[in-house]
Amino acid sequence: MTDRRFIENIIFPAKLLAFLTIWLPDGSKLTKVTLTAPNMLEVQSKIERIKRIAKQIKNIGLVEFVTLTNFCGFFVVNSFTKCRPACD
Repeated sequence: MTDRRFIENIIFPAKLLAFLTIWLPDGSKLTKVTLTAPNMLEVQSKIERIKRIAKQIKNIGLVEFVTLTNFCGFFVVNSFTKCRPACD
């Protein structure tokens, strides 16, 4: 199973949009993930657990999660420090 497929499986039902691997001079690698999900609050609450699982099982160092949320018909980039409210 590839690293990308592994991350897709553990973030389900969120959809993986981008998976970038950054190789460092010492041979280690870091990974940046961009995703979208119907319920970002649920995903946000699980980020630290997802990072820990990826590191322990596949030695994937996840450094950043970027999310795209459909906000009143527009896609908004969110970080995991805040979550924007849903539209009424």
